Amino acid sequence: MGTNISVFLGIPYAKPPIDKLRFKAPRRLKDVNYTTSEPFEAFNLGNSCYQPILRNNFVPWDMFNPSNNMSEDCLRLNIYHPSNNKKENSSAIVFFHGGDYTTGSSASDIFNASYLAIKSNSTIITVNYRLGIFGFGYFGPNYTDVPGNMGLLDQQMALKWIKKNIVNITGTNQTKITLFGEGAGGASATAHLFAKNSSKLFDRIITSSGTIDNK
Repeated sequence: MGTNISVFLGIPYAKPPIDKLRFKAPRRLKDVNYTTSEPFEAFNLGNSCYQPILRNNFVPWDMFNPSNNMSEDCLRLNIYHPSNNKKENSSAIVFFHGGDYTTGSSASDIFNASYLAIKSNSTIITVNYRLGIFGFGYFGPNYTDVPGNMGLLDQQMALKWIKKNIVNITGTNQTKITLFGEGAGGASATAHLFAKNSSKLFDRIITSSGTIDNK
């Protein structure tokens, strides 16, 4: 298509939610200054978050299944940046996948954002977040060990990481970040629109096939 892209895969945006951090809100990573002599190698997709694998022998459904390993250590994002995305006009689209809050992965082949990055001339960022019991388990206000909405808080942590770091990676304008979600990801995107700790982390919103309920 005449355009090159730079792809950065499997970048961690929070501490691994394992052991004592299981079911807890995500914890911020410590700042690390990587150098040319000791770089972070972003060549491989990060683990997918734990989820059921649904085999229907029907390609339009099965293609949503993750094609890599699953682990609790899954809070990673991927960056697809077109070479002709100029710094003075650059923008970013942050994508949250759907899957009823129980399935989905930024590592699925269908969410390879290379083509979208080229066609939109935008930096595309795809994000993993905890699913199922690990991301959305809740047992009531008196059971604080599983506070609920961990998956939404993962998304919020990813947005904080992007807001802070994307300009240093791709030169993307921090005031041109669009949040895009499909299905459960669309409902999540609209939830962040009304969350005071999220709404300042992006500037536009696209939602497809899902919005948060208003009751």
